[in-house]
Amino acid sequence: CWLIRTQIHPQAHRSHAPSPPMDPLHTGQKLLLLVVATLLVVQHSTIAYGSGTSGSISMALPGCQDKCGNMSIPYPFGTGKGCFREPFNVTCNETGAYLASTEVRLLEISLTLGEVRVQNPHIDWQCNYTNGKNSSSGLNPLTLDSFHKVSDTKNKMTSIGCATLAMVMGRTKSKKQLEYPTANTCFSFCIDASSVDDVTECSGLGCCQAPVSGNVSAFITVSLPVPDLYNTTIQSFSPCSYSFVSEKDSFKFDRSYVNSTSFASTHTDGVPLVLDWVVGNGSCSEATKMGSQYACQAMNSECIDVSNGPGYRCNCSQGYEGNPYLQGGCQGTYIYVTESTCTLLYFSFIVYGMQYSVDSSRHSPHFIEMTDINECVPPNQSLYPCKGNCMNTEGSYNCLCPSGFRSDDPKSIPCVRADPNKTLKIILGISASIIFLMVCIFALRAEYQKKKLAKEKERFFHQNGGQILYHQIMSKQVDTLKIFTQEDLKKATNDFDESREVGKGGSWHCLQGHS
Repeated sequence: CWLIRTQIHPQAHRSHAPSPPMDPLHTGQKLLLLVVATLLVVQHSTIAYGSGTSGSISMALPGCQDKCGNMSIPYPFGTGKGCFREPFNVTCNETGAYLASTEVRLLEISLTLGEVRVQNPHIDWQCNYTNGKNSSSGLNPLTLDSFHKVSDTKNKMTSIGCATLAMVMGRTKSKKQLEYPTANTCFSFCIDASSVDDVTECSGLGCCQAPVSGNVSAFITVSLPVPDLYNTTIQSFSPCSYSFVSEKDSFKFDRSYVNSTSFASTHTDGVPLVLDWVVGNGSCSEATKMGSQYACQAMNSECIDVSNGPGYRCNCSQGYEGNPYLQGGCQGTYIYVTESTCTLLYFSFIVYGMQYSVDSSRHSPHFIEMTDINECVPPNQSLYPCKGNCMNTEGSYNCLCPSGFRSDDPKSIPCVRADPNKTLKIILGISASIIFLMVCIFALRAEYQKKKLAKEKERFFHQNGGQILYHQIMSKQVDTLKIFTQEDLKKATNDFDESREVGKGGSWHCLQGHS
């Protein structure tokens, strides 16, 4: 048996660690050793890749059913009292699993993506036969609870028929005062069977598709024949129209759907539909203050605010897998080797800051030894750079600037001393700007008042004779009254000398003046 000792650092698994410079020969040798090690393990052993989700950790609450038939039911979904988080109650019977809040059949639950695939039975159809025997499905809306909504990225509205206008109307959570405020439409047309394209994608001839609005908690589809285009010829070979919302990648168009009932007969149970779900209607910042009601219960889990509406969900942190909604539900990934016939085999590699080692000389089954890498000590510092203070964590590391220093990215950009007077400078700058602005405002106001007064003087001048009166006064053509200022009177009466008094009354004095 071969003895192989090598160490591989696949940097592609760690986005924040740049690949160290290596010469081509050294790189080639490492890749060759990795290939040889892999071939030996495949030849002499059975390797299983897994995590806590592969059987060692239950995805459901203790004592609760974790499957319905072949479908996994991970918590917060569950069947039975005390096995689910509201409103994720699942009804399980001999026909399958059903989401109790909507009574639609479950096909798949994804914790990581925050999605559920369901079977949508709500297909709108309308048939108008030449013999006058018309029929339709009637309005049949699908209504969801506040924790589920139709995925606008994974679904589309589809219409099948000729001269058919289809519409999907949705009700959003933020506009409950309106019944169905959002609507998308598409139009499909064909004149006979030969005009329908023999393709699986909808082109508008016999089949059309339209997007679904985001954040929709209820929707209804309607298919309507267009009277001006829907004639007897079309009615004879394509009497029925269909419209529905389904998973966009699951529907494949067939030209036989237009002129027969094959679509209805092959989709009696409905069509697949993808729903987004959130575990709470608040944001992460609000949810973390809710104590035991906070859904992300596992260590090494993180809260994620959804981008297409209100609410949050949970995921295991990088390097961990499992169920973030259960205590102890997120576990580091592991690899184990079973039934090895090789007597001595050793190799190690690093993924997500954890060093994994295999030695087939140990007892079978051979679990890979998992050791946390300290990225903050040599020689690991060259692989995991930090321009500030490095702090090792389980499976990763943090890099922060010391107090009084700052950097936009301490892992790649050196920390620089922060300006202690920066706040003061900002305050002084803002204050100076405000003062300057106020001075400008007062100056503009004074100039405005000055111009306003000048306009008033000019207006009064024109109201009282204007230029004609002015010329008459200057030419002595009219009697005028001369007005003296107080200074003129003071000078003419020798500072109001009483010896010049010529008369007086109760509240007046008359003095003789000389110019």
